[in-house]
This record gives sequence, C-alpha cells and structure tokens, in this order.
Amino acid sequence: MTDKRIDRTRFAFDLVAIDVDGTLLDSHNKLTDETEAAIHAVRDQGIGVTLVSGRGHLPLRELLQRLDLQQPFIGSGGAYIADPITGQVIEHSLLDRKDIEIIVGLARAAQVGIFFEEQQRLIGEAKPEFMNSIRAISGVEVTETQDILRDTEEAPTKMFMTSDHAVLVSLEHEIRQRQLNVNLVYSAPIYLEATRLGVNKGSGLHRLAAHLGIPVERIAVIGDGGNDVSMFQVAGLAIAMGNALPEVKAAADVIAPTNDAGGVAWALRELILKQTS
Repeated sequence: MTDKRIDRTRFAFDLVAIDVDGTLLDSHNKLTDETEAAIHAVRDQGIGVTLVSGRGHLPLRELLQRLDLQQPFIGSGGAYIADPITGQVIEHSLLDRKDIEIIVGLARAAQVGIFFEEQQRLIGEAKPEFMNSIRAISGVEVTETQDILRDTEEAPTKMFMTSDHAVLVSLEHEIRQRQLNVNLVYSAPIYLEATRLGVNKGSGLHRLAAHLGIPVERIAVIGDGGNDVSMFQVAGLAIAMGNALPEVKAAADVIAPTNDAGGVAWALRELILKQTS
C-alpha cells in the first residue's frame, strides 16, 4: 500500500535516499545548515527524504530527529529498515552465529578491530584507538569487551572490522575462501562490513520501495562509498559525491561536489527540484 506521507508531485522522483558518512555529513562529521535547508526544501515540495546508511539505528536517531525525517530509514547497510515515527520494524536481517564465530577468529588473527551492531547497542573488541575512532564517528557510546563472542548471545544485525586497507583486503580474502553466508563490502577503505548474504543497501532500497508502494525508478540516491554501489544499481538516479572512490563514481549517473563543498545541497537543488516528470 502506498505510504500516504509521500505526495505525488510534478517532480521526477518520489523519494531521495541519502548516505550519511562522507555524504550527508562533511569531513568533520557535521551536518551543515546548507544541507539541512536543502533537505527541508525538498520535503516542502512533497518529495520524501530518507537515510540509507551503514550505521545502525542508534547512531542514526539524532540525525533523523534533527531533520524531522518521516520516511522509513535503512540502517546497518540494508539489514535494518524501520519507521522513525511509529517504530515499526519493516526488515531486520541477522547474521548467522556460526558464520560470525568464524569471522571473529579470522579477524582476531589479523589483529583488526571487531564491532557488532545490535538492536540496542554497539559493542566492540578493539584497540583503544579503534574504539575512540568509532565513538567519535558514531556519536554513541560503544560497549567495550575483551571477548565479543562471550559477551553477545545472539548474532548481530551487522558486524564490521577496521584496520589499514591492506590488512582488511587480506582478511576479506580469508573470509571469502570460507564461502560463508555473508555479504562483504567496504563502506570506506578502513571499514569492512559483513551483513547476511543478499543483504545490502540495494536490497534494502527494493524492500523500502515495496513498502512505500513506489517504483525504485522514482528514487534518487546519493552516496560515496563502496557499499552505496548496490543502491546505485537499482535506483532511478545515482549521484556520487565528489569525494567518492573512483569505482563509486564510475557506477553513478552524476558526480556532485564533495561533502565539504555542499554536494548534497547541490544535488537536491540542481538534480531533484529542477527535474520534472
């Protein structure tokens, strides 16, 4: 059934889905007044705006509230979709516990930071520098543990590992050799994410479109990371930030300015509000 909060308008898109880190937020992890104003201008024209992020729903909560976003959001790299108004959980895909145990063993051997996103917390087994970095980026408290498997009873919605890119590439190779039931993707060169096999931002976008009753072709997406490519492949318009990796830009329809040069605000003004059906 079509969500009544989306109004059919003369514009080419019913919904704009925006990545958070490296896209919505600038390099100082801040939401600028220009970007916030552009989002409100789009919403004022009856076009829905939502967030599609690798972050879990707890780190997204403050942004959702500040922007007064009313459309369901996609978190944890596509594994968690929920309505910020009603609290309804539309999709929640968990990793398999046996797969997690294997990945944690490999990650420990590689000496990388290991983090689990659970529904009510973010928990990490990592060196202090990794813990502090994740706390600063996510804006939420991270539960610290010396044994992430011992201190978690269920499999998480998503797990991610952080280290130098070369170390993560080697770890990724080791994980893929095990042919586990997981989807691996880089949200940034120093972050390797794992969600359940078949779960990514693209699958999340399809699920959200079905829930809202709109075609994915009438959704525009904006992103910068490797985990955004899957939604670029299904959306009606894919916009890469100027700070995106080359392979992400290659998958996009349009390149916007960087996140420090008001790229999201530019895209909303020039590519969304100026396009008509």
